Amino acid sequence: MVALSYEGTGGAFIYRRSIAKDVWGTDDPETIKDKIGPDWDKFLEAAAKLKARGYSIVSGYDDIWYAVYNSAEIPWIVDGKLTIDPKRAAFLDLAKQLHNKGYTNNTLSWTDDWYAGMKDAGPKKVFGYLGPSWFVDYVLKGNCGGEAIGEGTYGDWAVCEPPVGFFWGGEWIFANKHSPHKEALGVIIRWITLDTSETGLQYLWANGQIDRQGEQMAAVSGTVMRKVSAETDILGYQDMFDVFDRAARLARGDNATHYDVLINSYWLQQVGEYAEGRKTRAQAIADFKQAVKDNLDITVE
Repeated sequence: MVALSYEGTGGAFIYRRSIAKDVWGTDDPETIKDKIGPDWDKFLEAAAKLKARGYSIVSGYDDIWYAVYNSAEIPWIVDGKLTIDPKRAAFLDLAKQLHNKGYTNNTLSWTDDWYAGMKDAGPKKVFGYLGPSWFVDYVLKGNCGGEAIGEGTYGDWAVCEPPVGFFWGGEWIFANKHSPHKEALGVIIRWITLDTSETGLQYLWANGQIDRQGEQMAAVSGTVMRKVSAETDILGYQDMFDVFDRAARLARGDNATHYDVLINSYWLQQVGEYAEGRKTRAQAIADFKQAVKDNLDITVE
């Protein structure tokens, strides 16, 4: 099966301008990207500096999971066998450090406490979140405590390139090769995914002419992303497409399998057991392998 995507879901680091100024004296994305990356060693250095000033670098350790997961070089399944990429294995230790050293608010994604950090309602102010452009429009905007600059944290955000390249989510379209209407479907798919003209869906998508609320969403086409400006007030009128276009180039898509949703859930459960001290590292890995073996038709060694 081959499918083409039409939604740009390359991930960036979405951070608080006021906190960046307090810790590093600037909120410039080109500077902040070098403070939090590249790679996780720089990210942990930044976390230590933020903690010293009373801030959490992220809300919870699982905030970095999609970046870790999608930066892996090896998929979960290779030749029918479960395989743990070293970068995914390293998440065990990254999560434990973030938890044990007090670099987060110890929340879990998509919980009330996690959302609270977006409007300074948590125990410590949260510096940032990792996500694509849809995260800005559909998660952050509705949970930042305001609807205009100066209300809650609205307008106090910016985006920069992430510590590692990743994507999160997406929408794809494909046609069956046996369809009696292949030629007509080809025209439609080309218009949706490949047409970079001002009448193509990619351009309309990026200009907010598809979304009912008029939200501008990142497109897959880099050509379109460089044509269109997306200066949004929640990000202090930063052109987010400039960053999300560059961030998308860092992402890879050759490390996914059709079992990933389930395998990720088993992995995150055991990472939590280890990070929060309820299991040893070896036991967490063993229990993860057992869960995969018990529930999926995959060879586990």
